[in-house]
Amino acid sequence: MPQKPKPKPEPPEKADFFSDEVQNAIAKCAPGQIVLGMDERNRPVIKEMTGETAMWALSVGSGRGKSSFL
Repeated sequence: MPQKPKPKPEPPEKADFFSDEVQNAIAKCAPGQIVLGMDERNRPVIKEMTGETAMWALSVGSGRGKSSFL
């Protein structure tokens, strides 16, 4: 009998920025780095706002936090 494929991991609906995991990730950031949230494996997503980063594009639906992100 064939095995069912494993479901694809998905990132959480929202990140608790006051959780220990996120606060530890923020504390470890170098100058210019920011924590955007958590990925599908519950690891912090860290990006840099240094150098020639002119802009970012956010492709998310209505009510997903684009304005809050800014």
